[in-house]
Formats: sequence, structure tokens, C-alpha cells
Amino acid sequence: MLNNKCQWDRKTVVYDEESTGPKDDETWTMTVFIDEIQHGQGTGKNKGSAKAAAAEMALKRLGCLPS
Repeated sequence: MLNNKCQWDRKTVVYDEESTGPKDDETWTMTVFIDEIQHGQGTGKNKGSAKAAAAEMALKRLGCLPS
């Protein structure tokens, strides 16, 4: 949903990823930037859940989802 909205608005979306902890128990943190401005950050046990959490935060900040 976030990518679709930003594509419609002609904005650039970039996710920065970082992992911490041992390989068998990593925690991922994803930070989403829209036109180089941070709009959300999420953490999870895999990249997908961290990315989804970051996108959800960004959509809330943009007013696309209720907070």
C-alpha cells in the first residue's frame, strides 16, 4: 500500500535495513524514507515483518491509516 501511494504521488521510497544479534536469533530493523525523509521504523524477527511495521508507521504518519 505504501509503495502504491508513493508511486501515485511520484515519491521515492527507500528502506534501510539493519540486523542485530546472533544469526540464529536476529532482530531486524527497517527504516523507511520517503523522498529522503524518515517516515517510519519497524522491528521484527524477519525482514518482512520489520518492513511491514515500518510501512504501517509511515502510512499512519501520512494519514492513510488511523493511528
